[in-house]
Amino acid sequence: MATRLLGGFQKFARTVVRSSGHPMAFGFAICIIVIWALTVPFFHFGNTWLLVIDTVANIITFLMIFLIRNAQNRESLSLFFVSLFFGA
Repeated sequence: MATRLLGGFQKFARTVVRSSGHPMAFGFAICIIVIWALTVPFFHFGNTWLLVIDTVANIITFLMIFLIRNAQNRESLSLFFVSLFFGA
């Protein structure tokens, strides 16, 4: 069960890290920022709207830290094996 769960996380982490590094992800982020900037006046620059955006951004950042760290761990492990077998 734990191996299956870990395998699912690995697959999810690879997919997210690969797609978040794509230029389309950057374009999507810019579009979200533009939409947010355009809708702020409709909410009368309220603190609730700023709190929602801040909370969402913090949650995404917190989760991305773990996904990026997972990718770094896999890369470090692969470099270790390459240096172990080929004596870099």
